[in-house]
Amino acid sequence: MIWLTRLFTVASLACFCMVVSLPAKGQTGRTGHSSPDRSTTPRMKDVGVDVAVVTATEANLRQGPSTADPILVKLKQGSVLALVDRQKVGGSWFNVIHVESSKEGWINSGLVKVSYTQKRQDTQLFREERAETEDNPKVVVGNDSSRTIYLKVGEERYSLPPSSERTVHPSPGTLSYYASAPGVLPAFGKKDFKAGYVYTWRFYIRTTVTGGGRRRRR
Repeated sequence: MIWLTRLFTVASLACFCMVVSLPAKGQTGRTGHSSPDRSTTPRMKDVGVDVAVVTATEANLRQGPSTADPILVKLKQGSVLALVDRQKVGGSWFNVIHVESSKEGWINSGLVKVSYTQKRQDTQLFREERAETEDNPKVVVGNDSSRTIYLKVGEERYSLPPSSERTVHPSPGTLSYYASAPGVLPAFGKKDFKAGYVYTWRFYIRTTVTGGGRRRRR
């Protein structure tokens, strides 16, 4: 069974889709951290973002890019991660989001297999309108889903409980952002936030289940 989990916005109905084919039951890697078994790596379709799959029997998602940093999540083989940045830090550490938990952290590149997208979805999903003042930008974010959504704009990360709305005030300028929810592949992009503008961003989530191509439900 394959889960297709999609994050939608009211503004554009652009979607972000995760398709994961897990290893057959009973398959495991030969060893742990030091020598991952890549023969059991899940096959990944190009889903519009860079994805890493844990190939080691076990791996640690850490708070920072070193083994001295605290462990955030203990990962199993087949765990799916989304790359925040393709550039490694310290030669071997990727900044990632654990798709299942939506936690952001760092993973050693030797423990994962990375699939770089060839059709990056750089989303521009904000509705914008001119304000009556020249104050800093205002972003009104609405969560119309039943899951907590995490939004990171620049270096600030915010959480939105289910069926809630929140207003954030980023500094003017071009900032990278992502939006994620547990079990949903994150959406990434960049936006030029201008002083004197109000931006609106609303989310909902749709999940489709297929059974090896035999069944599809929306």
